[in-house]
Amino acid sequence: MAVAPARSAKAATIPPPGTRRAREALAAGRYRSAAARIDGAIVGVGTMSVGNDELVGVATAAEHRRRGIAAAVSHRLLSQHFALGGRVAWLSAADDAARRAYARIGFRLVVTKSTL
Repeated sequence: MAVAPARSAKAATIPPPGTRRAREALAAGRYRSAAARIDGAIVGVGTMSVGNDELVGVATAAEHRRRGIAAAVSHRLLSQHFALGGRVAWLSAADDAARRAYARIGFRLVVTKSTL
């Protein structure tokens, strides 16, 4: 498995209006994205939103889960973020499984959010 910066937003499944904004954000350095590949196929992705220090959009293809791919993508993005001067990083875990995965790579629960 190789984890590297995503080369372009072309492979994204963002609707057309969002594609332009995503490409602009990547080009301006507001986002940094990474993709994990196995045999050339993208099996995991993630993005660091630089302006607000948020790790977002970390996902692994279903058939490749439980192999450390999301952790590797997260590690790549977070290492780069801190090496470039980031002082903090945060995220919103979608569910208990995601919370456990993020805890394994060093995140801890600080606050919970409620929707009314």
